[in-house]
This record gives sequence, structure tokens and C-alpha cells, in this order.
Amino acid sequence: MIDHYRCAFASFTIDAEHALIFCHPPALSGFQLRILSPWDESEWTSPTAESWQGLRSHPSYVPPPSFASTLKASLGPSGGQPHSSALGSSIVLYGLTSVMGDLRSKDKVMMGMEGFAVEGRWKQIIGKALGASGSFSDLSPHYWD
Repeated sequence: MIDHYRCAFASFTIDAEHALIFCHPPALSGFQLRILSPWDESEWTSPTAESWQGLRSHPSYVPPPSFASTLKASLGPSGGQPHSSALGSSIVLYGLTSVMGDLRSKDKVMMGMEGFAVEGRWKQIIGKALGASGSFSDLSPHYWD
């Protein structure tokens, strides 16, 4: 099961990075991933299925939140990511760039239409989330165009 998660996250990050580099909308949205966030590093680096199962069957084990809820939390009013592993944090950054690509393409499609309330506001929300993560805080203004 964890291999399916790894494959899904690898596909998602490659798609998000490709969209970011070549300035096109991503094929996958971060909110389409209906899987759990990579939360505990030891769970993701377990060498065997038995050790992974041992971690999950431990009485103090708390299942991680879904990736979509983690992404939503990073876009929330506090703008910060909930605690997660280094892998989880990097995948959330890819999720933020994916959301940014979606909204940038919608901005271009809706350009000039009156009543488009989201125009411009998404840049502040994404900028706050990216700045809170400590990465991408120095993006140049032309990047958003």
C-alpha cells in the first residue's frame, strides 16, 4: 500500500514541477490526491513490511491526515503547515505550486471579465503559505505573471 502512495506522490511532484518549469497548468491537482500525508519519517523508511506494520499497530499510533487536508491547512488563515516529516513538507510545497498553477491559468482565462472576485487574492494566499514554509519566499514579481 505504501508503494502506491510513493508512486502517487512521485507522479504528482513530477507533474507539479513540470508545470512550474514550463508555465502550464498541472494535470493533477493536489486536492485530487485522496491519500494520507507522509507524516512519520520512520513509517516511510521502514525497511520491511513487518516493521511498517509494527509501527502502525503500536497503541500510540495516530493515523496521518489526508494530503488534501494538510494542503488546505497550509492555505488557511495561519498560513503554516501542520507538523509533518521533511518529505511531507516538500510534497506540500509541490501541492502549493500546483494550486498556484491552477489559479494562474484561471486568472489568464478570466482576464478582463468583471466580477472575478478571486483575481489577485490568490497570490497573497499562496505567497503567505510559501513564505511560512521558509521556501520560495524570494520569488520575483514576474513569476506570478
